[in-house]
Amino acid sequence: MIAADGRVTVSGPVQVGRTRLTRAQLGGLAKLAAAVRFGMLPKSTSCAGTLPDVAGTFVYCAVMTFIILKVIDIIMGLRVSQAVEVEGLDINLHGEVVQ
Repeated sequence: MIAADGRVTVSGPVQVGRTRLTRAQLGGLAKLAAAVRFGMLPKSTSCAGTLPDVAGTFVYCAVMTFIILKVIDIIMGLRVSQAVEVEGLDINLHGEVVQ
């Protein structure tokens, strides 16, 4: 139940369709519903306001992916040799042969 002050009371997980929601998830949904009901959402919901956040997230993901791939490349390499690639990866990596 949602109280007038936004408090939520749930005794345990709730099944919604094929999804099971925990108390924390239900609490978040209830707070969002209360914010919508009582007009507490920000007035500006334009995409221009979120563009810097999206761009920052994109840059962060790109940089972290680059760093992770470089570390893997240093430790074990990302590519196989040309000879292994020509002969076939299946037989060289795990001994699988097509019959």
